[in-house]
Amino acid sequence: MAITKDKVASLLIYVVILIGATAFLHQVPGFGRLAALTFSLLGLMLIWFAEPLGEIHCFSRGVAISSPPLLIEAFGWLFLVGYPIVCIWLFGAAPVSIH
Repeated sequence: MAITKDKVASLLIYVVILIGATAFLHQVPGFGRLAALTFSLLGLMLIWFAEPLGEIHCFSRGVAISSPPLLIEAFGWLFLVGYPIVCIWLFGAAPVSIH
């Protein structure tokens, strides 16, 4: 497994998300922060381990079909970047009240 620019960039983005979630999302309940960080971590793992995950075969009609690593990385970027953006949009649009 070679360390590429995509992997380093994804790690830096996850660190930024981690710092941002702990610093700026203090009004969001703890489970929401945990869910955002977990989905981002899932995306990070999909980006970092796309090649080994692509070699896990799915059998369709008895024929082993492997997933392309580029597709797995695309889903990883979707989870890493897309999910926190959706969370920010949802929590930014909805008023948060803590009792």
